[in-house]
Amino acid sequence: MAVRRELVPERRDPFPWCVTLGCLVLGGALFVHSTTPALAERELLEKAEAEQVEALEGARAELVELQQRRARLDHHPGAILVEIDAHGTTPERAVELHGPRR
Repeated sequence: MAVRRELVPERRDPFPWCVTLGCLVLGGALFVHSTTPALAERELLEKAEAEQVEALEGARAELVELQQRRARLDHHPGAILVEIDAHGTTPERAVELHGPRR
């Protein structure tokens, strides 16, 4: 009984598969190697951004408080004495430091 040659699969060379697998592993290693530092840098940048946003919000809150204090000083002349006292100085010393009101 003769076996037909078409029904028996040929033994294929494993070299192309090995090269493909090696390239895949190398590409994966390069991908991981290049993205790991970028992820660490991203975390540092996000932390720095959060700190700057917090500082900006603090400065904004301080600005609003100063604007409110200035508005009170403009409407209530006696409030300036309270502000001078809050800074631990006297009216004469405040005039020396900041000059007369223009």
